[in-house]
Amino acid sequence: MTPRAEGEFVHDVLRAFFESWQAAGLGAITADRLPEARSRFAAIARQAIAGLPASEAAVQRMRLLGAVGEPGLGEVVFAAEAGRPSAVRERLLEYELSGEFAISTGGETRTVRLRGKADRVDLLEEGRFRLIDYKNGSAPKPAQTIQLPIYAVCV
Repeated sequence: MTPRAEGEFVHDVLRAFFESWQAAGLGAITADRLPEARSRFAAIARQAIAGLPASEAAVQRMRLLGAVGEPGLGEVVFAAEAGRPSAVRERLLEYELSGEFAISTGGETRTVRLRGKADRVDLLEEGRFRLIDYKNGSAPKPAQTIQLPIYAVCV
């Protein structure tokens, strides 16, 4: 797979998992729900992997489900969520951000037209939200990226 195709594949699997999780009314992934999350994710990942050529299937199986001593992406996502549990009212998956937004920096406010897509916006019980952007590679350094802060303003 090209890097773009691989990113889309991973995003599709994560979206399918969270759609299924949300449809079941399961809310936050907490420590006590980890076994159920792992099982549900594995079933969805295996179904997606089944449509791939054998050589690519092996790579994606390891990437998504991990191997001995190496957690897969599902486990990494679940550990992050269970590590900061919040009551989740709803997950907005592949959430479109489009329109004119007021962006304030350095005492100045500008209206800018933006179009983007947040991988996931979790609407939390306390009236807050959590913005999630999946990355296939290493996460960008916070001081060098503006994507998530801009998305947060737009949300």
